[in-house]
Order: sequence, then structure tokens, then C-alpha cells
Amino acid sequence: MQRTLNKDTEELPTPEDLDQAFNSWLHSLAPDEAEANLVVNCVGIAFGQHLVNSTPLEWAIASDEYGTELALYGLPSQRDILVYQES
Repeated sequence: MQRTLNKDTEELPTPEDLDQAFNSWLHSLAPDEAEANLVVNCVGIAFGQHLVNSTPLEWAIASDEYGTELALYGLPSQRDILVYQES
């Protein structure tokens, strides 16, 4: 079970709930900057799962000269789409 916006749920939070939760954290009186990476990753992974569930994208590990990131990858024979968060 997870908790988002004071709601207990067994399901993935909706994109609207993710947006509201992120904005609530971002506009709180004192957002904890030490938590920023954790918040961005949690919201990003949940939103990424929505994309995986509704598009031909899949989870992948992307590596380049700057490091390794969790990413979404798809359509290798057509457009070669790669979606990731730039550090």
C-alpha cells in the first residue's frame, strides 16, 4: 500500500495526483532541498510507469559519458525514443 495526498491506495497514483503531490511539495512553506532528488525520482518513476502502461516504451538503463540513468526506451526500429531525467 502507498500513500499519496493522504490517500491510501494499492494502485499507481494518477498523473493528476502526481502533479498535485509534486506541486504541493514544491510550493510548501519550506520544501526540503535534501529531499528534492527523492521527490523527483518518486514522481518520475510513477509517471514513467504510466507511460510504460500506455505506450510502447519500456524501462531501460541508459549510459553515456556522463553516467547511468533509469530511462524509458522504445520504437528502436522506427524512431529510437529515449526519455530520461538529465542530472
